Amino acid sequence: MFDVGQDPAAGLFIVMEFLEGEDLAACLTREKKTHLERVYRNFALSGRALGKAHKVGVIHRDLKPANILVLDRKEQHVYIKILDLGISKFLQDEIAAKIEEEDNI
Repeated sequence: MFDVGQDPAAGLFIVMEFLEGEDLAACLTREKKTHLERVYRNFALSGRALGKAHKVGVIHRDLKPANILVLDRKEQHVYIKILDLGISKFLQDEIAAKIEEEDNI
């Protein structure tokens, strides 16, 4: 996310990176048989992206193939972007709530 704001005429807005690619669900539907190398690559890249999110305390809560975008850039490597963090949760909030609960017992 690059920016957020409110325009008096148009209302709230979010400025995000434009991503051109195909979600993993569409890839799996289109390609009835997928090479094992590609499956491994997509799985490993998705795991790495989730690991980075977890390190900063974010859990996704709705990860599915439709929320994984595969960006195949000819001049560069394949990239994975995890989408739809709308229902993600910060681990710190969850941990704080559990501590509060335990203190009240």
